[in-house]
Amino acid sequence: MTDDLRVIKTKQQIKTAFLDLRATKPVNRITVKSICELALINKSTFYAHYQDVFVLADTLQKEAIDALFDGLTYKDSLLTDPSTFIKQMPEQAPLMQPEVAILFRDESDSLYEHMAGKLLEYYMPAAMTPEAEIRLAFIIGGATTTMKRFMQSKQYSPELLEATITQLIKSLT
Repeated sequence: MTDDLRVIKTKQQIKTAFLDLRATKPVNRITVKSICELALINKSTFYAHYQDVFVLADTLQKEAIDALFDGLTYKDSLLTDPSTFIKQMPEQAPLMQPEVAILFRDESDSLYEHMAGKLLEYYMPAAMTPEAEIRLAFIIGGATTTMKRFMQSKQYSPELLEATITQLIKSLT
């Protein structure tokens, strides 16, 4: 069932207000009152849609990750063509701006954990042996952690990162 236009507009106002505040403040410094003032709504309206600021933040983060993940062109290639998948990630980074950057400001670990979770959901079939499940979790966790570290530190060349992760994934699949 789809929300009516009033609900859609109200949620958009709340989201916009939250993003404006989140651009300059950590989540724990954002209040329902400040969101409501910016969104021009009552607190009761906010609470009709969200339990608190943290639930709102989590909801918006999950929506942003879903949209980002859906936009990944080569998400099918992690296990079959890891090189293409890894090359794609930095190319997809501009798609993460600015909303994802704002939502995950000071929380890059959370961003990568959400992405690893989406990859696990996507790749894990309903029936999988325990060994295969462990191997898949290891591949995805290792690849996302390594990519996070590289993207933050820039201590390795993209070519070295791609070649090494590709070699590791191929040896495990």
